[in-house]
Amino acid sequence: RSTMGQRCLGVPSPHSPQRVKTFVYLRQEVRTDKFEIRKVHRAAFMQPDEGKLVENLRNNEALTVSLVAIFEGKIVGHIAFSPVQIIEEGKVDRVVNGLGLAPLAVDPNHQGKGIGSSLVKGGIEACSEFNLDRKIPYEVIVVLGKPKFYSRFGFRPAEEFGIRWEHDCPKGAFQVLEIVEGGLGRTKGVVKYHQAFSELS
Repeated sequence: RSTMGQRCLGVPSPHSPQRVKTFVYLRQEVRTDKFEIRKVHRAAFMQPDEGKLVENLRNNEALTVSLVAIFEGKIVGHIAFSPVQIIEEGKVDRVVNGLGLAPLAVDPNHQGKGIGSSLVKGGIEACSEFNLDRKIPYEVIVVLGKPKFYSRFGFRPAEEFGIRWEHDCPKGAFQVLEIVEGGLGRTKGVVKYHQAFSELS
């Protein structure tokens, strides 16, 4: 797992006229977090699927990076990264290892304070640190989401690099970020997520 330790991020709250900072701590999840993580996802998405996905990934030992955001002793956000394979079809299929960012959730009572952005930034850093202990690193991170949000962190449309999701999605919504230098130059093909994703469909 990532060596990322607990860290404090001062996130200005747009709802505070005094501009008092909201201090949010990020850390890797621990065993006792799982019920609070499930609650955050259910509150954010108003359905149980995303929480079940996290549990399925955890049960399959496929939560490569799983960070929680803590405010005043309570978990208010969560982000997960799990392994994906990018398969370039040919005479001999070529496979590149990557990570998928999903799901990301912030409790509705704490949205609009930059907590989601902090989780994405911290998660990318944790994924890069995780690579340090791997002989075969994860080359890229992929995500399905709003380009306006994820482009802030360096994500770019995956189709620009010959990378696509195995399912149809809106143009530009499937995005990719290089976390190993030169990784995008070595990566193209169809992205396959962990089987836990298909178990929900």
